[in-house]
Amino acid sequence: MAALPEPRTWTVKELDEARLLAIGDFIAGRTEAGGESYAVMLAECMAEVERLLDATNDLLTLGAGQALLDDPKLVGPLRHTAGPPISEGHLSVMADARVGPRAYKLQEAERVVTLLSAALDRDRFPWLQERRRPDVTERRVAVVSSAALWAAQRMATKRRNDSSRLQERAVRAFLADSGFTEVPARRAIDAVDDLGRGEFCAESLVVGTKADVCVRLRNGRLLLIECKVSGTALNSYKRLIHDIGDKESVWRAAFAAQIYTMGVIAGVFKLANLVEAQRRIYIVWERDLTPLGEFTQAAA
Repeated sequence: MAALPEPRTWTVKELDEARLLAIGDFIAGRTEAGGESYAVMLAECMAEVERLLDATNDLLTLGAGQALLDDPKLVGPLRHTAGPPISEGHLSVMADARVGPRAYKLQEAERVVTLLSAALDRDRFPWLQERRRPDVTERRVAVVSSAALWAAQRMATKRRNDSSRLQERAVRAFLADSGFTEVPARRAIDAVDDLGRGEFCAESLVVGTKADVCVRLRNGRLLLIECKVSGTALNSYKRLIHDIGDKESVWRAAFAAQIYTMGVIAGVFKLANLVEAQRRIYIVWERDLTPLGEFTQAAA
């Protein structure tokens, strides 16, 4: 019996050459996409910080918590008055409250405001020490600096999410062009036959763990694809070893040799992380999906 085809694996030299090309693409993309969208986001964040200061008498009446009860969306700019800013997830745990643009119960609002009042960056808001109103310059500096922190975080999240969505679309379009049939997403795949041969779908739960793109190869096996963009060499460990590698362990335990796990990747990756990841997953670079096509056609 002929051996089943496997996706391509890369030599260390090939991985190094490909990652340098991907870094070049990443730099070029950042240069082209830079200033204008950040300026828009900064202006939006400044307006929200201004709204927070207006609603709380420049944070002097923040402790009462009424502003958050009146307008739950103020929690966004409020999180970024802390030094350093507190993420939504961390604040939710620390304050024991569901955090977001939703109505708060009185006790939730009190816990959130108490925690953030204690975490306020006093250097950014120097008037709070003396319980006075800020002058025009102090207020302007506080607004711009708080908004800049928030806008930078939002921009990083937006770029990451946009990049992942574009990757997924590119993979799905490539599969469709290769003769596979797309079926509705957000389904549960608990057995190989939950997807028909020659079909693929986006964002579905495979034994309870989300996969970005799921492909049922024509030879009956499953190809599970994760789309990842890394902005730094340090972040590449998380993207490859944890984000994809941890899922591969779950899928391998459920399906054994019936699945292939692949990462379609772009951005900045450390060579050592690529070498380590390739022991468990198959790697294809977003800039050239040809190896994906060669494998899916071979797995007939």
